[in-house]
Amino acid sequence: MPQDGALWLPLIVSAIGHCLPGAKFHDSEFAVDEYLLRLVEDAVLRDDDVNSAMNQTDNDGIGEVYLPIEEFHLAELPPPGEELDLSFGGHVSMDIDTERPYSGHRIPVQVALWLEAKGRVCFAAPRFEVLEAGLDYGWGDDEVPQQPPRTLAEALADALGLEVAEAEELVDIEPIVNESDDGLVYSYLFDFSEEVSPELAQKILANHGELRLEVSPAFFDGVRRADD
Repeated sequence: MPQDGALWLPLIVSAIGHCLPGAKFHDSEFAVDEYLLRLVEDAVLRDDDVNSAMNQTDNDGIGEVYLPIEEFHLAELPPPGEELDLSFGGHVSMDIDTERPYSGHRIPVQVALWLEAKGRVCFAAPRFEVLEAGLDYGWGDDEVPQQPPRTLAEALADALGLEVAEAEELVDIEPIVNESDDGLVYSYLFDFSEEVSPELAQKILANHGELRLEVSPAFFDGVRRADD
């Protein structure tokens, strides 16, 4: 067998594809996340309740579909034949038509996702269900926005197994954005190889195995900005 993975990997993929013509292959867990996100967005936008709520708004088209899938790792898949059950919330926001009376534009949604494990790192076609969707009529309430629950240092500390005080050394490192040509963000990459102390680098290596951390866009959900 050729030693170069770039040569033999396509052969393996081709062989599996021949045996399983409908199989889809993903080169990373972030690619899996992106695949699931596209399917979830499509399921939500085709849902009857979501479309009914859209029709109740005086809108100028869809502005945003925000559905942060709960992060999971393929290693967490259950034994073959069992299902992994995920649920998460998000919203669909409509662009506002300023020439028509405002009736609301934000549609909160709750979604369930089931993945049936077929092997150690493979699963059957995902199943989705929109559990709840309806137009948000609370736009006139005088609510005080809630501050996100944690800082970037706390989020990095959780991801890398560090103390928060240690992770404070990392917060000024600008992550590299991995995005498509049309601006769709797949992931962010933190590179700690140059701007951390030797002691902290050694601890990151011991806990994480490398001096890079790739995170999905959902990593920043609930992270408080430094100036908040």
